Amino acid sequence: MAPRLAISDQVIDIDGIRYFLNLSIPFDTTKTNLTSLFQRMLTTEGAVNNIGPDYVSGTMFANDHKFYTYGGIYTRSLTQPSPPATQILAYERYQYGGANPRWIPGFKLENTNNGVTRYVTHGAGVSVPSENKGFYFSGKRGENWGEIAKPNPVANVTSDKLITLDMSEQLSPKWANSSIDDVPGRAAGELVWIPVSVSGLLVAIGGVPHPLDISTAGRDEYTRQMEENNRTAPDFMRSVPVYDIDGQKWYIQNTTGDYPPQLAHFCSVVAVAQDSSSYNIYIYGGVSENNRDQWPNDDVHVLSIPSFTWTRVYDGKAAEGRHAHRCVKTYPDKMFVIGGQHRHSQNRIDLIRVFNLNTGRFQNTYHPEEWSEYEVPALVTAIIGGDGKGGAKVVEPSSWVHDELRDLFRNKYTKEIKTYYPYPVHNSSAPNPTTPPQENNGGGGGLPKWVAPVLGVVLGLIFITGLAVLWLLWRRRRDRIYATSEGATSANRKRIMGWMYGMGVPTQKTNMTTASTDIGIDNKHASTVSEIGDSVASPHRQSQVVYSDPNAQEAMGAQVHEMHAGNVSAPVELPTEVNVVPASPHAHPQERVVSPTPTFISPVSPEPPSPQPNHSTPPSRPTHGRNHSSLSSTGFNLSSVNNAPIPEEHGSPRRGYVSGFTEDLPSPDPEAMDRGDRHDRH
Repeated sequence: MAPRLAISDQVIDIDGIRYFLNLSIPFDTTKTNLTSLFQRMLTTEGAVNNIGPDYVSGTMFANDHKFYTYGGIYTRSLTQPSPPATQILAYERYQYGGANPRWIPGFKLENTNNGVTRYVTHGAGVSVPSENKGFYFSGKRGENWGEIAKPNPVANVTSDKLITLDMSEQLSPKWANSSIDDVPGRAAGELVWIPVSVSGLLVAIGGVPHPLDISTAGRDEYTRQMEENNRTAPDFMRSVPVYDIDGQKWYIQNTTGDYPPQLAHFCSVVAVAQDSSSYNIYIYGGVSENNRDQWPNDDVHVLSIPSFTWTRVYDGKAAEGRHAHRCVKTYPDKMFVIGGQHRHSQNRIDLIRVFNLNTGRFQNTYHPEEWSEYEVPALVTAIIGGDGKGGAKVVEPSSWVHDELRDLFRNKYTKEIKTYYPYPVHNSSAPNPTTPPQENNGGGGGLPKWVAPVLGVVLGLIFITGLAVLWLLWRRRRDRIYATSEGATSANRKRIMGWMYGMGVPTQKTNMTTASTDIGIDNKHASTVSEIGDSVASPHRQSQVVYSDPNAQEAMGAQVHEMHAGNVSAPVELPTEVNVVPASPHAHPQERVVSPTPTFISPVSPEPPSPQPNHSTPPSRPTHGRNHSSLSSTGFNLSSVNNAPIPEEHGSPRRGYVSGFTEDLPSPDPEAMDRGDRHDRH
């Protein structure tokens, strides 16, 4: 399981320098420059830089947000004093447990409490992110927990402590040490966590009393230490200590099966069956620590729990073995073997090896998209029963060391265990795996740092502009389609407007009888309009105006006051006592005419009469035609015979649409009437 602190990265510490490996990058161990896959984490200046890179053979505690480097042997500096024994280097990637406005990610120096010191090395460490805890089991220390530092570290006392770090509160970590009771201490072993019971169980595997790489013993003492390793270390594989985190109690449980030899400086991972019927601990590599010229181990063994049975699932070759390396389970079916050393430091080995937990074989390639759920190996199911997905039949050892331990395994672990796979393929952020890495000191060639964000902004603006252009083109196309579709309704619109003007559909040639509504004119003066065209038809000089396109009239803003029904001509205002005056005091009523001057004010439209436009000079803006209501604000002349035709307004781009009876009618022109009669007769 990859910790969230880098999500798809694994952080390792080589000679006190921190590197991270991005699990999103595919590679081939036979072709890829594996060194280029590791990227160095930048350190800060001052005290952090002093304490950061100078510890080796320590461990790392991590939850999903933060990690600590703990323990190891300190290398003294010639220019700076040694840091305090309680000072710990931490790295915070994410904030948790409450907001702190002053918090920033990065490396930090923190202090332990309760007398916990960092002066311990070669212990077995493990992190439990779901519990926000880290544990460090046994190891070697100096006299009275004093400083252990190169060039002459004296770490010859076996620690009998379990160091615990509680990371539940980011700003207040809690350190503690507790006795390991009657459990034999050791160095260079492994500690794993099993998800059972309330808080899980710790299982310690392997190790030796005296690791040779830090031994300062003389010849006789050296011989005695090797004898003790050979006598004691095999039992560290046959009987494993088990620690109940919630109950804070140790047990020692015997194992059976194909035991591994005594080993130190090996690595381990835990793979859980899909139905949690078995928890399988894989260990790889290591050395026996019985002489200084030993060959490293290349085998893979599995300790299956709760049956506590050993199975060797891979027989390796001594020429390909290693020790002092680390293992990481990147996927349910993949184990990365990282770093380490062969028989001697000058012997070169691959920096990374990939072991497939399902097939039980090493493979040359890794790709983030190629993975499977874990399956229990057939060699293991042959002993515990079931199949690759689980279903183990043997779920207990031949005998329990204590009934309490049996009951712990019967209780399920209920807390969430987060995982962060599958990892997306992300080649763009990776260095070129075919070239060696180069130190980035802030100078040199390449694009300036500001280019990327500026280019991103520019490309973003171009993208948004492109979307706007596409939207405008779509809208223009939509409007064209809509305009075309409007043509289908044009006939209906014209039919309605024609009905309003008593004309029918103006785009068709039709015969339409027009009935005069003039006062004193009967139906004998009615005539037939032969064709509705662009001109104005005035049969017998009656003052009815027929328009060619009432739809256009509506578009040009002409006001329509009265609706016409059927073939009724334009509406007129009937003469009354108030709007008709006699031509002379003794005139006959039929000789009455409309007064040329206003004789009354309409209570409806008190607007004064509009001035006549100057036809000699074009107006600065178009003169709009007005259709006056039958209740006009001005007086009007009512002809007793016929109404003269009303000429169009001059100087206007649009026709002036005037009612059949309008203001200030001119006097009839006999000659024009005669010409009109002759024209009508033709």
